[in-house]
Amino acid sequence: MMWSERMWYDPMEVGKLPDKPCAARPYVCPMPARRTWPFVLLALVVLVLFVLQLFVGSADVPVGVVLGALFEPTSVDPGLATIVREIRLPRSLTALLAGSGLAVSGLLMQTLFRNPLAGPSVLGISSGASLGVALIMLAQPLWALLPIPADATLITAALAGAMGVLVLILFADRRVGDGITLLIVGLLIGYLCSAVISVLQVASPAAALKGYVLWGMGSFAGVDQHRLWWLALPVMTGLGFALASIKPLNALLLGEDCATTLGVSVRPARRRLMWVTGILAGTITAFCGPIAFLGMVTPHVARGLLRTSDHARLLPATLLCGGALALGCDLITRSVAGSAIPLNAVTSLLGPLAAMSSLERARALSVVLTGKPQAGLLDVRTLVSLGRQPWTGHLGRLTLKDHERIDEAMERTGVTSFSERALQSLSDGEGQKVLIARALAQDAPVMLLDEPTAFLDLVNRVSVMRLLRDIARTSDRAVLLSTHDLTSALQLCDRILLVHEGTLWTGTPGEAISSGVLDRAFATQGMRFDPITASLIAE
Repeated sequence: MMWSERMWYDPMEVGKLPDKPCAARPYVCPMPARRTWPFVLLALVVLVLFVLQLFVGSADVPVGVVLGALFEPTSVDPGLATIVREIRLPRSLTALLAGSGLAVSGLLMQTLFRNPLAGPSVLGISSGASLGVALIMLAQPLWALLPIPADATLITAALAGAMGVLVLILFADRRVGDGITLLIVGLLIGYLCSAVISVLQVASPAAALKGYVLWGMGSFAGVDQHRLWWLALPVMTGLGFALASIKPLNALLLGEDCATTLGVSVRPARRRLMWVTGILAGTITAFCGPIAFLGMVTPHVARGLLRTSDHARLLPATLLCGGALALGCDLITRSVAGSAIPLNAVTSLLGPLAAMSSLERARALSVVLTGKPQAGLLDVRTLVSLGRQPWTGHLGRLTLKDHERIDEAMERTGVTSFSERALQSLSDGEGQKVLIARALAQDAPVMLLDEPTAFLDLVNRVSVMRLLRDIARTSDRAVLLSTHDLTSALQLCDRILLVHEGTLWTGTPGEAISSGVLDRAFATQGMRFDPITASLIAE
């Protein structure tokens, strides 16, 4: 709440101030409306998929029998009631818990390391769980010495392996204290575990190796109603801690240094997030096996649905998306070929499907950002060639057509003469033209640029703006740019788009000057637009 001792006004009604000061009145800053329909939709999807899980399976159970088994188990056939209550219901709950836990842990890792490819396995925790299971299943004499059932032994071994790796990671965090180094340590531990597993696989008998391979395919069917609580308790606890960490997660989006200035104790927060990830990923891997792609892809799906990185909305959406995707994938494995398709074969399809929208976007829109990329010793032609990436295959091989597009883009922007120079040796003007050449080579119908003339001198500002104007007028593409260089924009752009007082104005530069919209837009900032010189004048 904000108070004024002299006058009160609504900032949405600038230009309609009262004629004379009025009594002090409270002004409550209006909060932006937050849409709830994505959460309602996701919750409905989760509910529908959960219900479908109860009706789909190898045995044909009528709808009435399913409902009776859930609410009046004594009124239906005991065998069918057992199928619904002791097989399908625990499996559905397991999929919901596992999908939510893996999705949230993937989001935590992506935020903590600021890496979109991070997932719950990035710290090597899943590899540690796999190593624990490999030691039990492939080194057979070990499990025979333990006085517990074989399947419980696997869960115990997986948990022990995951927690052992987590302890090593936390110990490394105390020593290095750097997020990137910690990420490298986690990857190295994962490779070490994989190497030990490979040695055990070579030396193990065929029957044990087959059992380990089947476990590695992942499944939600291995948790019965008695063990469901042992899965639910740590997963629900981890999800609760994750939801309680929304505030530091949002601060970490700005980087560790900036988060520190906002009062976040970065290292304790990082350790808490790693503990939560370790508990979630380790427990789920122990009960369900290593589940591929789900933790890495789901946060991107949630971001695409909500168009936000605010964890107050993103984290609950990721939780619901994870549950929905896990239920959907398990439903496919149960409805197609009688569960003959491994779960990981279905979840692995999420990666290409999630990337498909990004690929289509890259083919439709090329983007040039303000800063020059830190490409090291990458030469100019190689950088421009990266613009063809959305159009090449998995190996990124360039065809004759690709090379023609690259040559065309370099000649059009005038960078052919220094095509072999390293990017870091270029001036700001040369670097900006190279980035425009890369966007041209991308061959998208829309080119979007973020302040392309920032940090450029007057000559390069005019040169870059003329280049963009010529590209727009002589090629079949639209060029949109944001800029603070109002003078160049009015002289060289075909149309002006201006957001003022919550409305979008668009028109030609001449219309922008004659209509007075520029003068009104900058009047509240102590500036006046002079239509004669087409420039802003401070008052």
